[in-house]
Amino acid sequence: MTLQRYLGLFSITDATKDFMVGAFAASLTTGDYYMSGAGSTQLVEHMQAVIRALNGGASFPTATVTQSTTTGKITITLDSVVDLVWTDAGLGTLLGFDGNKSGAGTYTGDYQARYCWFPSRGLSVHPGSLSDWWTPVSTTKLHRSPTGQTYSRKGNLLYDGRFEYMHLAFSEVWKNGSAWWGSFEAFFEDVIHEGSPMRCFPDRTADGNSTDYETGIWQPEEGKPVESMVSLVGRNIRDYNGYWRVELNLWKYVA
Repeated sequence: MTLQRYLGLFSITDATKDFMVGAFAASLTTGDYYMSGAGSTQLVEHMQAVIRALNGGASFPTATVTQSTTTGKITITLDSVVDLVWTDAGLGTLLGFDGNKSGAGTYTGDYQARYCWFPSRGLSVHPGSLSDWWTPVSTTKLHRSPTGQTYSRKGNLLYDGRFEYMHLAFSEVWKNGSAWWGSFEAFFEDVIHEGSPMRCFPDRTADGNSTDYETGIWQPEEGKPVESMVSLVGRNIRDYNGYWRVELNLWKYVA
């Protein structure tokens, strides 16, 4: 079974940019990021560059910051045993860390990072094959006169996709305990409600190249609001709270 992952666009602000690695203060550049993937807009790569540059590059020259493609957790590997302190507590929370860390050279988040969704089952419904993520939609209009004459007005080709997951656990869909960043409900509030684009990885194990993902944005009915999450989520079996389905309706994102 091929599994997917979804990473939403989010902002690093003045309230979520500062942290310390050992005795060295570090600051992320404010702006919009995806948690991982490829290119200059991924946060883990930017954070890795910031750590490596501390102390003129002398202290952590081979440090790495990565996101697991299976759990969504962030791992920070340093060149020595030092403390990791979130000057801005919100940054640590965003990355899935439950407070400051000490006594090691490698730290892995306690929970999946925020603004991500990693469903544990593969898609039940999707257009064509996973390599054909989008379905073409034509805006060409066709007409016929009362006398039978036909004519057309050529439009444009647009692309969208309708996807569905079945048999998901309650905690993957609804906020549950301390691990609720991993739920679709949190992703709905943080990404879909914000109207933010998302990176969709048809194969979650692929990483590092722009061809490994498609960028989409939530597809409401044309000109209408997103509306309630309950229109997208339901129990697989009525009155049984064990397994859930989630519908994803996306447009291909064009900046």
